[in-house]
Amino acid sequence: MSRIDLRYLIDAKSKIISFDSQGDVACERGKLGGDFFDTISDANLRHVFRLIFDRVRTDRREICLTLRCDTPTLRRDAYVRIRPFDGDQEGMLEIENGTLAETPRPPVALLEADTRRGESFVTICSWCKQVKVGDDEWVEIEEAVQRLHLFGQPVLPRLTHGMCPTCYQRLTAMAAGPSVQRQPPSMDASRAPKNAQGRSTTPPGSDA
Repeated sequence: MSRIDLRYLIDAKSKIISFDSQGDVACERGKLGGDFFDTISDANLRHVFRLIFDRVRTDRREICLTLRCDTPTLRRDAYVRIRPFDGDQEGMLEIENGTLAETPRPPVALLEADTRRGESFVTICSWCKQVKVGDDEWVEIEEAVQRLHLFGQPVLPRLTHGMCPTCYQRLTAMAAGPSVQRQPPSMDASRAPKNAQGRSTTPPGSDA
């Protein structure tokens, strides 16, 4: 499967000119005239997207990345495509978020918005959705629930968003390196972008 969920159009200063929400993905925080980077909660992810935007504006070539954008009951493989937009000013970009595949799973209470939360925090990667369980260890959320002894607990930790070292290093290297022609899985070959691919595991503006 492959579907487009959300499109942003931003100007040269990354202000949101328009957005179009489709499917079941809502644009809750993106407001017309607002800064696109205000839709991204994690500072490292904002930095990565600034590098990528600069790259696309300079090279005038689109970049497509795969990421995870899970829900409590679905593992969701997603993509974000950034491309130059020929508008009435230089530096305009179109940002497209979409879904590549969805895999049902048992509900994960840690991702539920209405879960009762305590004062402690756990960190989840904004890009691959792995959870930090040690100083340098990140694992899938189902394993993290077991490792952190969270299963069945009436009060769960709060989630804070960060980036695991693997995703951060890969994405910053991609932004600095040469463009690669590649397409996300299941995308129509006729729409294949010149692509640099991230880790295939919250589109910007979307938390867990």
